[in-house]
Amino acid sequence: MMLLKIDGDSGQRIDEALIGSATTERGEAVAIAEDGNILLASIDNGRAVLRKVDVNDFSNILFEQDLGQINNSGAISGLRVSGSNIFLAGSTSNSGFTGTAASIAKDFAGDTDGFVLKLTDNGSSADADFVSFVGTEAFDKINDIAVGASSVFVVGSTRGALEAGGREGPTDAFITRIDMATGAIEQVQQFGLLLTNNEATGIAFTNTGPSVLDALGLPAGTVDRIETRSVDSQTTAKAGDYFDISIDGGRKRRITLNEGDTFSDIARRINRLSFRGDVSADGSNGKLVIRANGSASVDLIAGEGSSDLLGKLGLKSQRLLGTDALFNLNDDDDRNSSSTESDLGGVFAFKLDGPLGLQDRQTAAFTLTQIQEAINTSQRAFRSLSPSILDTLGDQLGGSASGVVPTRLQSQLANYSAALSRLQSGSGGGGFFI
Repeated sequence: MMLLKIDGDSGQRIDEALIGSATTERGEAVAIAEDGNILLASIDNGRAVLRKVDVNDFSNILFEQDLGQINNSGAISGLRVSGSNIFLAGSTSNSGFTGTAASIAKDFAGDTDGFVLKLTDNGSSADADFVSFVGTEAFDKINDIAVGASSVFVVGSTRGALEAGGREGPTDAFITRIDMATGAIEQVQQFGLLLTNNEATGIAFTNTGPSVLDALGLPAGTVDRIETRSVDSQTTAKAGDYFDISIDGGRKRRITLNEGDTFSDIARRINRLSFRGDVSADGSNGKLVIRANGSASVDLIAGEGSSDLLGKLGLKSQRLLGTDALFNLNDDDDRNSSSTESDLGGVFAFKLDGPLGLQDRQTAAFTLTQIQEAINTSQRAFRSLSPSILDTLGDQLGGSASGVVPTRLQSQLANYSAALSRLQSGSGGGGFFI
């Protein structure tokens, strides 16, 4: 493998060296040691090897330490330094990998596991302190490592269940916090989606100073990846807020929010208010839906002042009507009765501004009735606009259609006839008739 040193300003090559033996070797990670020299981790014919190279003379290898077999399928994914502490992360299928002499802080689980190996840099050598395996009985690997003040953080992927909650997808991502002093695993969080392969490939850590959270105006702290769905955490409502419900003008029954309640909890309390099912509620899909059923009327009454739960849920005091009450389907009036001639005249309205639809049998019946009434109204309006002139004259004469026509009406008729004659004598087709 080749190690190059390049000037950061000019880009010129300053030093270079071929490092290794005649076997298959692969450089995997590099870091700067506490003393400024170069730490180089590689896999040599399936074995993990750590070397320290003189930063001023690449031909001078300060130490070369064989850490043991991690197999050709293994990998080294990161090398980090904190003072004299060296942390090497990777994955291996060798359950006996110990960096030659490290104590095992967390046992190998099976198949392929991720590992974190801690060593102490002595200048001209390194002592293996502990190895901590991160894995399950399935395939697991570590992709990156970061070092904090007292903990080491690693991320990777797993096909097993690192957490008690189990695996969520074919491959899940994970992040693990490991105690820097003992190698004990302090916390594991596994992330996944159904039918989706997920993998964490990088991690960054800072103890102090600004971060992306500061730029976004977000606080630092523990993130709960399982979102709480309680009403008091998702809205401005708090435990003790309430509203009242009255069915058909009866006594008010109170619905009070308890700590940790979800919309489903509130819906269940509402559904218990009526044995006949006059009122029903649904709290699924992150919303609360309240309905009146049948011929019932349900009054939603706001709570007092700052304890009003309705307002905090985006609702207001109102009366809900069941389908029968809203559409008057129980009305004994004959809606389909034909209008008689005595109904002619007056104001005509189709009354089609109400709720119409075909979503259920009751709504369809109401819609059909409204359409039939609109048709009857249009027919009555047409008849009212075209009565015979004799009927009109009869009404003006007190209901009699016989006798001598008064002179005043004869003059009006003559004027009407002359006007009609002028209209009918114009060019073009068509005419105006009474």
